[in-house]
Amino acid sequence: MPTALQLSRIRFVQWGRDNAQLVGVGLAVVGTISYVGGKFQQLQDQRRFLEQDIKAQREVLETDIRAQREVLETDIKAQREVFEARIEAARAEAKEQKADAIQKCNEKFLTRHWENKQIEFNDLAEDAEAADNITKHMARLYLKELHLVNNGPGFPSCMVAPLPTYMSSISPSQALMYEERDASWKGMGS
Repeated sequence: MPTALQLSRIRFVQWGRDNAQLVGVGLAVVGTISYVGGKFQQLQDQRRFLEQDIKAQREVLETDIRAQREVLETDIKAQREVFEARIEAARAEAKEQKADAIQKCNEKFLTRHWENKQIEFNDLAEDAEAADNITKHMARLYLKELHLVNNGPGFPSCMVAPLPTYMSSISPSQALMYEERDASWKGMGS
């Protein structure tokens, strides 16, 4: 006669035979759950790996960007200093050229001014010389006329001739006329 344990085993096996389809479905479900769990764990591992990889790449990129930024800032600063130096040099050159141009303009103006003054001075000198010559000529004519009046024919030696009006204002043509008259008077007195 079988024992209770043996009977339990027989009943379990009999139950398994009677419910084999249900057992298969349960095993399939357990297998599926195990597969899905494995895939989920694999995806979790891949996610952690990708996050770590992205973090590392981000750190590398940030470091590279900072280095490039520092290089660009240094380059921009150097170029700015060069440009500022060029601008200052151009300003100084323009200022020097402006001062040189002003000086040349002033020199040209002064040269032209003194040339004009020299021309005016020469004209005044010529006028003064001409006036002096006319004055000397008038004085000479007056003395000659005074001599003829005092010593000419028909005039007493004590008679003094009045001051001729041409002594105050005389033109070259008038001076020539007086010279001709003086010559005619000389002919009369000879």
